[in-house]
Amino acid sequence: MSSSYERGRKAEEAAKEWLQSKFEVSFSERDLQVGDKSDGKPAMHSFDLVSEDGQTVAEVKSHQLTKSGNIPSGKISDTYKACLMLEKVDARKKFLILTDSKFYDLFKRYSNGKISKQIEITLLSNEKCERRPSSVETRPLSSRIEVSEKDDFNIFWSKVASWLSK
Repeated sequence: MSSSYERGRKAEEAAKEWLQSKFEVSFSERDLQVGDKSDGKPAMHSFDLVSEDGQTVAEVKSHQLTKSGNIPSGKISDTYKACLMLEKVDARKKFLILTDSKFYDLFKRYSNGKISKQIEITLLSNEKCERRPSSVETRPLSSRIEVSEKDDFNIFWSKVASWLSK
């Protein structure tokens, strides 16, 4: 089992390789302006992957669900922060690259309608992070998310439990 740091590093390497292959330009970590500070100086953010011309920007997250099955609220918040930075940057293409299919499905469901349609959420599976990526699943933000009856029941039950606790 690898550490979160190692998993994240491998995810960024695989995402970099995939993006470089897709766009045929090099990508690297880079600071880009996302706004202006109160003193008029630029507010900068370090993005995981930026194309040479700065027109394609990606943030990579290797978050996974918790072992106990609880909703990983901190990881979801961190992913929303990445989306906020992507929304604020001036670029033609914006990618949020996730590496865990269960977290991908959960975040797609939670974020539906809440983040910019400019951001393309992409699944680069964990297996592809361990070896060279050959194909990557991308789904536009507006895509329909399949929710099983079990998920519907879990959502319903969590709302009932929350209501009863009040």
